[in-house]
Amino acid sequence: MDAVTYVSLTDEVLGLSLEAPAGWYRGSSEIFPLVLRAPEDGGYRASCNFSLERFDPPTPEGLETFARRSKRAQLEDYEGFTELGAEELVVDNRPGLLQRYRWSPEALGRTMEQLLVLVVVQPGLLLQADAASLAERSEYYMPVFGRIVSSVRFLG
Repeated sequence: MDAVTYVSLTDEVLGLSLEAPAGWYRGSSEIFPLVLRAPEDGGYRASCNFSLERFDPPTPEGLETFARRSKRAQLEDYEGFTELGAEELVVDNRPGLLQRYRWSPEALGRTMEQLLVLVVVQPGLLLQADAASLAERSEYYMPVFGRIVSSVRFLG
């Protein structure tokens, strides 16, 4: 694939700006107010989706509990779920967590690789970024997802 060119986007609903690859579809869904979807690649469109989620209590422990619940739900819902790693990160001077997974949905017949990023926007409110690609293309897409997430700037 060619080098990636990025464009700046602002989303007033989520209260953020970020850099996304030029040529990616921008939309929304019932669950995610911001959906970024790559052009088709190998029969699949990689995506990076954003939402705001409440967590309680609004403490570091509350964030860890939210992350554990998310992981437990994925273990139950995703066939062949394997955690590849987890780490703390900082986005726009706000604390967060990054979790990386692989799973193999039977309906797709291929292995997926996923990033789940949780960033504290304010006490009790998280930005959730959920990004996925085919595992066979993860060497290309994981750095792209990382750039999108690390470019997030909160408005106001």
